[in-house]
Amino acid sequence: MQITQALGAGKDEFALPLVPGIGPGDDVVISIPDGAALRAALASYGLATVLLVSGAGLGGLFADGRSGDTYALAGGLAGLLLAWATNRVLARSRNWRLGLRMDLAPASACVQGGPQR
Repeated sequence: MQITQALGAGKDEFALPLVPGIGPGDDVVISIPDGAALRAALASYGLATVLLVSGAGLGGLFADGRSGDTYALAGGLAGLLLAWATNRVLARSRNWRLGLRMDLAPASACVQGGPQR
C-alpha cells in the first residue's frame, strides 16, 4: 500500500488562474519560484520531525524512572500537534501562499521552446 492511497485519491485536474491567451487544451508551462518546493517540504515534513523528536526528548527529561516512555510519547504527540497547528497557520498566511504561487505561460513562450513530444 502506498501512502497516497491511505490519504485518498489525488486529483487529476486542479484549478489554476486564468491567463490571457491560454485556453482549455493549450500546452502551458507551469513555474514556481526557486526554493518554493523545498520550503514547503521543510515546513510540512521537517518541522513535524523536529518537533516530534524534540517533544519526545523533553518529555523523557521530565519523566521519573518508570514512566519515561509515557512522558516521551506525550511530548512527541504534543510536538506533532504543535507542528500541525503551525502548518495550519502557515497555510492561511497570505505571504506564505504568495511564496508558493504557480505562474502559467504558453508553452511557445518558454525560452527553451515548447514541450518535447
